[in-house]
Amino acid sequence: MEKTRPRAVLAIAIAIGFFILLTIFLRLYANVLWFDSLNFASVFWTVFWTKLGAGFIFGPLFLLLFGANVYWAMRSSAPTNSAFIEITFKEELPSSDEEAEDDETHQTEEGGNGPVLERSEGLDEENTTQEPSEPSQPFLTDEGLKYALI
Repeated sequence: MEKTRPRAVLAIAIAIGFFILLTIFLRLYANVLWFDSLNFASVFWTVFWTKLGAGFIFGPLFLLLFGANVYWAMRSSAPTNSAFIEITFKEELPSSDEEAEDDETHQTEEGGNGPVLERSEGLDEENTTQEPSEPSQPFLTDEGLKYALI
């Protein structure tokens, strides 16, 4: 069945193309007959060859300008593979069960996977953490994007 489907599509495309060409030819033939009946066949052929010549001159010119525009747009756009960014973590992310069991704050060097708390100069050595009021730095966890508290 896979081989019949492309053949059927090709046959339909050829049939549609044939009907389009037939329509163009019939309109052209009707115009030739009409202009000839009025003794203005030379006017018809002058207009016909002028339109055909203009199409052959300006068609490739348009394609050249269009192709240059597409080429410039593709070169100046961002690379398409930049959407695939590999995210690596220095340590494994805890599962949601481990987070529920361990309520302690997890601190890493660069934000890590838990809230990072700054050390305040006014606190003594025993109490080294302080809860900030609003999140400021995003990071990824198993549950999605979260914010580190800095």
